[in-house]
Amino acid sequence: PQTPNPKPQTPERALNLSEGAGSRLIFLIKMISKNRKPIDKNLTKEDLVAFAQRLQAGLYPTERAIQQLVQCSIEALQKRLIYYDVSPPVVVVGSLHGCFEDLMQIFKWAGDPPLVQYVFLGNYVDKGSHSLFVFLYLLCLKCLYPADIHLLRGAHESVSMNKIFGFFDECLAEYASDKVYLSICQVYPYLPVIVRIDPKTDLKILCVHSGISPILDHLSTLFKIPRTPDVKIESKVKSAFSNGQQDYDSMLADILWADPNPKTGEGVLPWDFSENSFSYMFSEEKTKQFLVNNKLKLMIRGHDLVPEGILYQHNRMIITVFSAVNFGNDPKNFGGFLMINEHGEIEQFILKEKIKGGPREPKLSDDPIADGII
Repeated sequence: PQTPNPKPQTPERALNLSEGAGSRLIFLIKMISKNRKPIDKNLTKEDLVAFAQRLQAGLYPTERAIQQLVQCSIEALQKRLIYYDVSPPVVVVGSLHGCFEDLMQIFKWAGDPPLVQYVFLGNYVDKGSHSLFVFLYLLCLKCLYPADIHLLRGAHESVSMNKIFGFFDECLAEYASDKVYLSICQVYPYLPVIVRIDPKTDLKILCVHSGISPILDHLSTLFKIPRTPDVKIESKVKSAFSNGQQDYDSMLADILWADPNPKTGEGVLPWDFSENSFSYMFSEEKTKQFLVNNKLKLMIRGHDLVPEGILYQHNRMIITVFSAVNFGNDPKNFGGFLMINEHGEIEQFILKEKIKGGPREPKLSDDPIADGII
């Protein structure tokens, strides 16, 4: 397929916490740490299937059921490291932002787990109207099929983002307290940040939410990242070093926020300041250097809204995937996902049909358009 022309990245709204909201954010983080009580009843497979069916029917689960699902999810996620390898075939899905109907479309056309293995690139919540359904459904699948569902952490799996972009308010509106939200946020620290797809017959493929960091030369450095419910982004771009010491909080912010610089040629800085993000823009040369150093074929990322659903950057060394075709009110926005076979060949699919309603009125589209092998 022809390479789409790079388009400007969609800016995130600037973080602007008032004193009151900032105090509430600190309180939320403290409460999440205190809210780690074990669940006295383990969920059975039948319980999890019933949970998923309830979500498919557009019904909100009970607070108790969510607490049990969170505990089950943490137990499943704890068995994996902050980054690990998976063997293809696998389907890669980009940002969903609360678009439950799009998640259902993807499962219909790509296949249901455990028959199909999935890597999700993060940003399950915020901005869309059904974030609870998306994230809880995926956590339910993670508990049912832990070896076939891989959930990366995104920029919006963070307390500070949820307070601004809607997920906190969605939980509060439905359950009339912050207990459900506080429970769900316990999952965030356990989400991995990178998955490598290893086809055995070719170089590995990196899956990450957004990008790379000035202090991430080799993937082994990832094990130094602190795993917390929030992501440190204050004064992020001033320096990746603090008093000569590498700032690994900063590295996590880069992985979740850094963007490929769309500019090429002379004069492009290796790490340029991004006005629209909490991190850097990294150059094509830095992409190539990182892939070579880590023996990688290419990078698949999510994070950005790309109208075509799929966007190639940095001489096709980067593929950006955005999967929420029903995101926002833009009739020209498509959603995409990738299928990677045993040999590392990548086939892209584009979903084009908008669906009215949400999980309470599920509707499905016609077949997506297969655009061919890369």
